Amino acid sequence: LLPPGSAPPAPQELDLQGSATVLPGFQDAHGHLLGLARTKSMADLRGARTPQEVVKRLQTWAQSRPSEETLWGRGWDQTLWPGGAFPTKDLLDHAFPNRPVFLYRIDGHAAWVNSETLRRAGITRDTPDPPGGRILRDARGNPTGILLDRAMEQAASALPKPSPEALRKAVIEAARELLALGITTVHDAMVSLQGLELLQELDRSGELPLRVYALLDGEREETWDWLADHPPYGHLGKDHFAVRGVKLFADGALGSRGAALLEPYADDPGNRGLLLLSEDELQARTERALRYGYQVAVHAIGDRANRVVLNAFEKALARVQPAHTPRLRVEHAQVLSPQDLPRFRALGVIASMQPVHCIEDFRWAEERLGKGRARYSYAWRSLLRHGATLAFGSDFPVAPASPLLGLLAATRRQDPDGNPPGGWMPQERIGLIAALCAYTRGAAFAAFAERELGEIAPGRWADLVILDRNPLSTPRQELPRIRVLWTLVAGEVGYGPLP
Repeated sequence: LLPPGSAPPAPQELDLQGSATVLPGFQDAHGHLLGLARTKSMADLRGARTPQEVVKRLQTWAQSRPSEETLWGRGWDQTLWPGGAFPTKDLLDHAFPNRPVFLYRIDGHAAWVNSETLRRAGITRDTPDPPGGRILRDARGNPTGILLDRAMEQAASALPKPSPEALRKAVIEAARELLALGITTVHDAMVSLQGLELLQELDRSGELPLRVYALLDGEREETWDWLADHPPYGHLGKDHFAVRGVKLFADGALGSRGAALLEPYADDPGNRGLLLLSEDELQARTERALRYGYQVAVHAIGDRANRVVLNAFEKALARVQPAHTPRLRVEHAQVLSPQDLPRFRALGVIASMQPVHCIEDFRWAEERLGKGRARYSYAWRSLLRHGATLAFGSDFPVAPASPLLGLLAATRRQDPDGNPPGGWMPQERIGLIAALCAYTRGAAFAAFAERELGEIAPGRWADLVILDRNPLSTPRQELPRIRVLWTLVAGEVGYGPLP
């Protein structure tokens, strides 16, 4: 794996100072490094139990940042509140009548904004819903302050963003946080051309402390113009940074009832969610990416969205007939119809999934889906039984990035407090070895790097995580309490005491 004629680097010795367990470095196959960096300039609203608590947190945040014009926040979740209804702009208007407020829901697929934000964005009762988005309205047709999926873009684009230098520093800080969790590689699942430029600069300057596999933002036409002129480059292993994929969206999120379902929501009859791209559109974009030599990864949560994506992939593969398996990916694959389970292996499609979503969503997922559909939600075991390749991640900052928490979710389908008793839909639990493989070899395979990363073996790069306990002999409920002692990337200490 070394360049011809080059000598291997001198070996280094790391004293583990007693008993420790060495594993291949964890790889997060679906996260948002740039998104995590941007949360550094946002109020943390996770876990707020009422909309009033959200406002109180935001007021505290605002007091410490009087010079910032816009108040950004992320993490509110109406399913935690009494009644579970979406909030309205009225609470925000009372607290912040003149300062724009933009608050992302925990899944990033809905925003709660105030009247000042709506005014600056030009969103009124006469503004139509954009394709693939929805402006929630009251009985009189006026916007309530909740924007779903692509309806968020008009509002967000009207507000000022953090400076490039502030974002640069935040990306480095976010990367070091991930190293402290034992993560050596991140698949950043939505990189704009501006974000691409920043990551390239960090890579060139040697400031990128972990490996990044970029999936470019396929929602923007400027990305497709760039793809036409730039073949894929970089290969994880010899490189810290690689650009080989493009990301698309088929639907929204289950929590905000934007996931596209074959049948209506059990708790919202008549609503089947939002299909953001038609099957024909997905097929056309997949064909285009394949002809450019790029992998395609599509966000699909609902069973209708997953079927549409698999149909589009099947047709695109038949038309393009790529010389090598392009390793097409479905991101999330959260709700599946049983008929579609075997199609992942048949089409060579990778199921890029996030176990932590299961233990965060079980409180309300069955209400949304009904018991029959819920049976095939977060269906890791069923996919493995049908021969699919799993690549695990977390979707941070939507969910906690900790792979050890993800291992608990995958093997127990319970949160750290042991809820629900017996695990939610426990028939879909998988073994610890299978889960570890999904966080290492499976993720490496999804990035075309399985010959260089994902295992401890001669010829592989020394991307390693060193733990204070062996996960295989640790009670499952104790997995999140395992401590990361060191994280190494290409043999260099990225986290932990230097040798």
